[in-house]
Amino acid sequence: MKRYWVIAPYNSEKKEIFDKAWEFDLKNGTIAVGWKDMKDIFMRPITEVEYNKIYDDFYSKKLKRISVYDRKTFWRFWHDISIGDLVIARRGMKRMLAFGEVIGGPFYDENKGKERVGYLTDYSYANFLSLKWQINEIAFEKQVFLMSTIQEIPEDRYNLFIRGESKSVRTQDKVINKLDDHPLEVISERPQWLESLINDIESLKNDPQHKERAHESLVEAFYELLGFKKFNDIKHRQGRIDISIEIQGKTIIVNEVKKDWNQSYRDKTTIIQAYNYSLESGARFVVITNGDYYAIFDKDKGRSYDANFLGDFQLSKLEKNDLGLIDLLRKDSISKPL
Repeated sequence: MKRYWVIAPYNSEKKEIFDKAWEFDLKNGTIAVGWKDMKDIFMRPITEVEYNKIYDDFYSKKLKRISVYDRKTFWRFWHDISIGDLVIARRGMKRMLAFGEVIGGPFYDENKGKERVGYLTDYSYANFLSLKWQINEIAFEKQVFLMSTIQEIPEDRYNLFIRGESKSVRTQDKVINKLDDHPLEVISERPQWLESLINDIESLKNDPQHKERAHESLVEAFYELLGFKKFNDIKHRQGRIDISIEIQGKTIIVNEVKKDWNQSYRDKTTIIQAYNYSLESGARFVVITNGDYYAIFDKDKGRSYDANFLGDFQLSKLEKNDLGLIDLLRKDSISKPL
């Protein structure tokens, strides 16, 4: 049965890399995702259970962490997407670049991957699908796509997008995809305890004139929900730190807060800035956030940013496994060894 997908040609908004990758895709009729270290995993028949174990074993040893989100993305690219499926290429959450039909693949080609992004990044995009693209660039007024690298959508939603009709990914606060069918998709029902905060996030996104201080207010409200107290545990502007979290007078989390709604755990400039603050304060945990998106690092986990990275989540687009990551930040658990 034909299925419908939205795929981001590159997983950040770095213009130089994104433009080069998309130019390559249009010229060559392709789209690609990364994970060069897993290039041989689908060279033989494999079940999803077996794949999950291989993936988790490999990355837990290599990176000292496991990204369930990346694991699912890679499986979908190689296993779920089929010839004849229809794909929308997106840029950000409000722009469709083109739509097309899958006509070949998947296949791995490291040389093509290097040509596609040049040497602008060391993150290899060498797992390819072949597509017949039709350019249909449309800018929507509202957010219509999720942040997921690969997102499956229903046929009627696909048809709305290619006609240029703006329709939010939400309908009465419920996401079209069913949790039972796609356990790593956005949670269909918002956790009640986060409802008010998520409403505030969405209100702020609709205010283009807001200041960065408003994002700090969102972060403060989030930590209050996690059991921390204003003024006692949650401290603003301690030195150069935007927001620090203290337990028994000791700084345990530093939060670098940015206004950018496209914040990412791959933003090395922000990560370095936050790590410098953590060295000054002695904090174990580093968080980069915009009040909606959170990326969490634990400095006790290794000697590199990748090794320290515990995971990330977006409050307004929560996935099932994100709730466990949020629980790690609660006051009654953050001081315990992970």
